[in-house]
Amino acid sequence: MLPLSAHALTETGRILTGRCGVGLLEDLAASQLPQAFADLARLLHPGATLEVLSMSNAGIREAWGAGRVQLVLNEVPALPRAPRRTVRRPLVWAIGHDVDVVADPLPVVLFANTCFWRTSVLEALVGADRPWRVAFESNSLAGVLAALRAGLGVLRRSRPRTLNRP
Repeated sequence: MLPLSAHALTETGRILTGRCGVGLLEDLAASQLPQAFADLARLLHPGATLEVLSMSNAGIREAWGAGRVQLVLNEVPALPRAPRRTVRRPLVWAIGHDVDVVADPLPVVLFANTCFWRTSVLEALVGADRPWRVAFESNSLAGVLAALRAGLGVLRRSRPRTLNRP
């Protein structure tokens, strides 16, 4: 979508200038989105720059407050000023290979730091009165996805999406 937008702008003869900063959630930084941004940057007029940042919530809040980031693709609590638009993506349960989902307690893969994903998992399990145990914790998306692939437990995350390239 981003490369097509840039192509449409250049086809109309509009010259793109200025700078745009984007703050990314680690899930998105580990997807095909950085390639889409790279494709867009290559299509931009030489007077335009794109800066993409994947950092902690605190770092994104600071960058947003300082005006370094104009677009945030993340669940960032307490931004210094309210965003113009927000979009929420539903979370889905992901089950590691050969994980017994009726096990008691259920083995769960969690982010170590308090975040939207961790909170939603724990609230869902408590709300369902489902016994659980921590099978793996990590501060990084790469760590929790590796634990999921290894079959250590279940996790709740944003639905993975792929971007089609023209």
